[in-house]
Amino acid sequence: MALWQFSFDIIRAENIEMSKSDEGILDWKSNDITHLAIANIKNIFGIGQTWHKDLCVYGNLEKTHISIFRDDSGTSEISCRISLLEESVLKDVKVILSFINTIHGLILYEEAVYQADYDILIGLIRASNAAKFAVFGMEYFDQLKQH
Repeated sequence: MALWQFSFDIIRAENIEMSKSDEGILDWKSNDITHLAIANIKNIFGIGQTWHKDLCVYGNLEKTHISIFRDDSGTSEISCRISLLEESVLKDVKVILSFINTIHGLILYEEAVYQADYDILIGLIRASNAAKFAVFGMEYFDQLKQH
């Protein structure tokens, strides 16, 4: 992960009762993610290059992207990285939140679970170590909170 990327996992709402440190909290079933949700992020972010045959990347690994790992039983894990070097941060955050809400997911960040809400996600990004590397400066996050 690049220092300028804010990284988190996307979990199923049904997994919220699990321990936040249990790897099972990351598990998804293949039918949990609709083709429409995938088509939407594919249209916006495109298909990125991947390093493993079981990993689907939507976006660019060095920039903003959603990664979906599929094992033999179907979809297994979904993670997201948001590049804070891109001018499209606002648009990207909205697309990612739409995807998370469409699949009824939640944000797992540093072993805490959060609703997929715009103000919550911007607050997490602002408080992260990655925010220090944002090319726009900290005042940019104040502008993002107003949208």
